[in-house]
Amino acid sequence: MQLKSSFRRSVYAAFTVLFVTGAVWLVADWQKDISPDEIWQQLVDTNLTGVFHTLRAAIPVMRRQRFGRIVVTSSMGGRMGIPELAAYNATKWGVIGLAKSAALEVAKEGITINVICPTTVQTPMVQPEGGDDIPDDLVRRMMRANPIPQPWLQPEDVSRGVLYLVTDPGVVTGSVLEIGLGGSARIH
Repeated sequence: MQLKSSFRRSVYAAFTVLFVTGAVWLVADWQKDISPDEIWQQLVDTNLTGVFHTLRAAIPVMRRQRFGRIVVTSSMGGRMGIPELAAYNATKWGVIGLAKSAALEVAKEGITINVICPTTVQTPMVQPEGGDDIPDDLVRRMMRANPIPQPWLQPEDVSRGVLYLVTDPGVVTGSVLEIGLGGSARIH
């Protein structure tokens, strides 16, 4: 509700770029007490429905301007299957489908919608709770997963991709930019 009222207030102030990011992930251990249904619902509500509501609020403003650049964050998990992350990956596949469909709906109106799919980014989402130290075994495990021997991306690696997509003159829409430390080479 707060997002909707923020966009209503900004109707008279033009905005041309929207970067939709934010996610939660929970590992579904089907043998534990937490319900897989609860995990599923929380992930869908945040990762997919949140993107839907943001696009629904922003697109009318951009339509009135006849211009806009939207970049939606998915994940490399939205390009492949990953054990124990089925619900997370399903939401990220859904984000890609939503963005591609919306891109087709607004393409003739000067609005582009693209998707950026980073691999793991070193943010608080992957940082252990309450500390700056990252366990060595986690670093080694993450490095083994990537053809480029780095454990994860830095936020500025993703920012460069977003900058490319929002500065495009309007010829790239419905595209998916994978920033996967070489992981893209394994999945297509």
